[in-house]
Amino acid sequence: LPLLGEKSQRMLSLASNAGLLNTDDQIRFTHQLLQEYFAARHMQIKFEAGDWKASQIWRPVEWWERTNWEVAAVLFAGLYNNDCTKAVEWVAEANPEVAAQCIEHSGVSHTLNADARERLTKEWTDRLTDLKSDSNPKARAAVGRALAITGWDNRKGVGVVDGLPDIDWIRIPEGEFQYGHKGESDNQPKKLMLPTFWISRFPVTYSQFQVFVEDPEGLHDPRWLEGLAASDEEHQAGDQAFKFDNHPRERVSWYQAMAFCRWLSWRLGRVSSPTVREGLGLTQGALSHGRATDPSVIPDLRNINQWEIRLPTEFEWEKAARGTDGRLYPYKGKYDTKKGNTEQAIGQTSAVGIYPNGVSPYGVEEMSGNVWEWCLSDYDKPQIEAQKEKLGNDNARVLRGGSWSFNRDGARAVVRYFIHPAY
Repeated sequence: LPLLGEKSQRMLSLASNAGLLNTDDQIRFTHQLLQEYFAARHMQIKFEAGDWKASQIWRPVEWWERTNWEVAAVLFAGLYNNDCTKAVEWVAEANPEVAAQCIEHSGVSHTLNADARERLTKEWTDRLTDLKSDSNPKARAAVGRALAITGWDNRKGVGVVDGLPDIDWIRIPEGEFQYGHKGESDNQPKKLMLPTFWISRFPVTYSQFQVFVEDPEGLHDPRWLEGLAASDEEHQAGDQAFKFDNHPRERVSWYQAMAFCRWLSWRLGRVSSPTVREGLGLTQGALSHGRATDPSVIPDLRNINQWEIRLPTEFEWEKAARGTDGRLYPYKGKYDTKKGNTEQAIGQTSAVGIYPNGVSPYGVEEMSGNVWEWCLSDYDKPQIEAQKEKLGNDNARVLRGGSWSFNRDGARAVVRYFIHPAY
């Protein structure tokens, strides 16, 4: 300090008295955001001089890992309040997720030009399933989060269209399949026959379920829980742990999953054409024409055949996951941590559709890991025919598919898991 000139010492004293600087043992900014701001200015100087690449901050080998430059990068983008395009593209070349944070949290997203927005959307969407460029699932998961942060994930079956969940239905043809496996005590192998049915390509996503939560005639409407052994607490949605629009909706009870299916059937309207009806998820049942606009006009909730959409039985789920060749996983061969989000490999749920190498024989995705999936079936007395399931009791219901935090055993498509329907 004695080496500073009088003016500099005066400025230093003022800054210290104002609480901007700490001048005890060493001079430093007292607030981290000030540190981040000047780090951002440093980034700006290096960026404009052209002698620094973002890949020097986020190394290509593990670019998705935090380096503590993330907040500074957002502030850096915010310095370009006339046009943040070049700054965002500079970050995006190394780290799409941080670039997405720059776009959404810098306050200057409106200055990103349309061409860059379109290019980045396509580039990031393509990377979700590019096993060559991003072979590590953690990389694809980070790209998925980038699309969620920006709201740019426009893939079919992931988001919302015209105010309703956009479900991508996959046809599972009529025929015989092997159910169960010789190593399972409660799931012995047997040949079963199922009629044609349809199942969603992905689990219901956060954005899709949120429409149900926010609809005044959605989750809070008592009609959708009618006839179920559910308490009033089921009208309150569980708090999503990982709030990304393109991740599966989690912390949903069986009762709420049932209510969602009933609500969506009603919102879509009822049809009588067998072809359209199959496309919506039913294989039989007499249904009426048109959308039900009168809240009092709804089908008999006790008759599941009057609903186009329902939870799959565990038999339908298993066939959709395994196909007909008796495999243990949706994919052929032994367990592969790179073919499904399991065993904490990513550390959280991931965007749906980032494991193209782990899809079922029919093209159904996320059936090994990510989130446990509810089935219609009573664990102790599962019925092959959905309409024979007793829905009014509180018996344990079947869960299938494992999750991001569960072990490889649960990731097998033959494993039956169970839990109370209110869990």
